[in-house]
Amino acid sequence: MSVSMSMRLEKHTGRSPRFSNFEDMFREKKSLDKAAKGAGVASLFSFTHSLGEEDEWTYAALGNPDTDDMTEQEEEKFEKKLEKTAPRVGKWYAAADGIRTVDALLAHLRSTGAEPDWVQHTLKELRKALAKAAKAKQRFRLVGE
Repeated sequence: MSVSMSMRLEKHTGRSPRFSNFEDMFREKKSLDKAAKGAGVASLFSFTHSLGEEDEWTYAALGNPDTDDMTEQEEEKFEKKLEKTAPRVGKWYAAADGIRTVDALLAHLRSTGAEPDWVQHTLKELRKALAKAAKAKQRFRLVGE
């Protein structure tokens, strides 16, 4: 099973950047967390949430309605409310904080002489996406899929 991660932007309703093969990142979680701590930056995984967590924030903001009792038309209206509400609720992080973490992790990997691999590739792609988010003054979160 392949684990992918999407980068959600707080005020963005279009397609989110996706990072495939994120299981490589999770496989290296312990060493990446140690490198982040040593560099005095937040763990990459502190920006990460599950789809379930994201759904919980959105449902809670809408009063946790019982969708089982909704008619088809009510459910369609509710789905539209969900789409509008999701980007406004939950935990968001400054893109600059994400960039600091990614830069520290890349510097750590370079200093150890690690050969380029999926972890470095994913970090570089994430860095590009975070730079775009910072330029657009967007906050972000990573959501596992």
